[in-house]
Amino acid sequence: YREWLDNPNYNIFYDANNVICVYGDTTSHWYVYDGTLCTANIMLAAHAKGIGSCWIGFAQDFMDRPEIKARYKVPEQCRFVSALSLGYAKGHLPEAQRKEPVIFNG
Repeated sequence: YREWLDNPNYNIFYDANNVICVYGDTTSHWYVYDGTLCTANIMLAAHAKGIGSCWIGFAQDFMDRPEIKARYKVPEQCRFVSALSLGYAKGHLPEAQRKEPVIFNG
């Protein structure tokens, strides 16, 4: 994947007009959990307003690069948690099929 990230013609956010990046302060033991909950709430709020979102997991390595953090003035103690592209969907996707739950019994 490194060759993709280093290619200037590759757009990790698929040409999205709007992207939100969530970073967490590593001085808190809970920063990953807090950032994940924040991201989920953004996605739910966007959906309620008719805005689609997509969690771009592939952005993890790219957005934690020192040069990217410096460009956007991200404090050094912060680490990347998530990136979301946001926009109005061109259509509606069918509802996902639910899988059977996996239940563990002790």
